[in-house]
Amino acid sequence: MILVGAMSSSDTEIYFQGPSGYNNAVYTLNIKCSNLYQNELKGIVARSIKIEDITDRFSNTGISEASTYINNQIESLDSYYITAIDSDNNKVTYRRTRGYYPDIFKYEVGGLLDGIATTGEITGSQSYSGYNGLTEETYSQVTNINGGGLTVPYTYYTLTPTDSYFDDTNNYASIYKDIFFTRMDSYWLASRSIKCEDYAYFYLRRVHGGLNGINLYRSDTYTGYNGSSRVCPIITIPSDIEVTPCTGTNSRSNPHIVVAE
Repeated sequence: MILVGAMSSSDTEIYFQGPSGYNNAVYTLNIKCSNLYQNELKGIVARSIKIEDITDRFSNTGISEASTYINNQIESLDSYYITAIDSDNNKVTYRRTRGYYPDIFKYEVGGLLDGIATTGEITGSQSYSGYNGLTEETYSQVTNINGGGLTVPYTYYTLTPTDSYFDDTNNYASIYKDIFFTRMDSYWLASRSIKCEDYAYFYLRRVHGGLNGINLYRSDTYTGYNGSSRVCPIITIPSDIEVTPCTGTNSRSNPHIVVAE
């Protein structure tokens, strides 16, 4: 059984800022959820919710809407600081003066630094094991003055989902929308994302009314961006654990409490 936490406005928020926030956010959110909700003796595993938990339930309509958003944004790009746009692969290259990036980016999939591919060891929803937890690394800059630059994959998009955005097998579409967007206030997703304008903007994903994010860093070293939101756990309970829901109305203000016996 997989449970999704039901966060409310009374829950404590967690705050991230700048490249350090971007580098450490996914690890921090996952370890917080693990410490709060995991029970190794019972085999109960907990982590933070991530973007894939939502998009894996998307219908073709939802997938198309996300893709269309990115395509439209790429088509509208026009900046002196952009040296190349690869619209087939949704990648944008910036000059060296806009070539700063949070350090974890060099381990992510899909980037280029001075024309050399990033290692691709992690996705935007994974922390980097080489840090062995939190890292004090902040940001770096591409070094090739004569070319190369910073190439980033354009992955950020915003959506205000409707039932049609979700897979309706077994009439679950409205249930998915309710779980992720209707019953909860603002919460973080343990997923990084990148948006391209005159700068590359490095976002941490969140749900806040719709699917969006908070920009934590900009590719000219501006580190003042910050944001706060709540932690939302995904809890996996083994099949041999007996689960007893509470009695009474199951609602946003009074969700069922599940007890593992």
